Amino acid sequence: MENKEVVDAFNKASTDYDKYRKQAIPNMDIYYNTVVNLTKNYSDPKILDLGAGTGILTELLYKQHPNSDITLVDLSTEMLNIAKNKFNDKNFKYIEADYLTHDFDKDYDIIVSSLSIHHLTDEEKKVLYKRIQLN
Repeated sequence: MENKEVVDAFNKASTDYDKYRKQAIPNMDIYYNTVVNLTKNYSDPKILDLGAGTGILTELLYKQHPNSDITLVDLSTEMLNIAKNKFNDKNFKYIEADYLTHDFDKDYDIIVSSLSIHHLTDEEKKVLYKRIQLN
């Protein structure tokens, strides 16, 4: 699928996305909470969420790290708008972009992606991993 088709599909699905996510992913709570538990030793980290969608994983990370700076990146305007409505916090930054081509700051402590990177080819994953770096 081309980026425009992907964006259109996610924009269209955005209003029901959270509701159907749990149905589509067996043991979603275990999966997401495992990610959050892996961050427990960080103190106020700078977090980057790639393909953040409506902020499902971000919300759990925010509960664990309420004083952290969090950046959400997604192609879909509508998904990010839903995320913005969830978080009324000045420590959030929203980037509507393709994370394969976006130039990121290099000062993140934690970089997560719940279920977005699996759409990439192996070569695209290599490109992405070279573009993002941890502190």
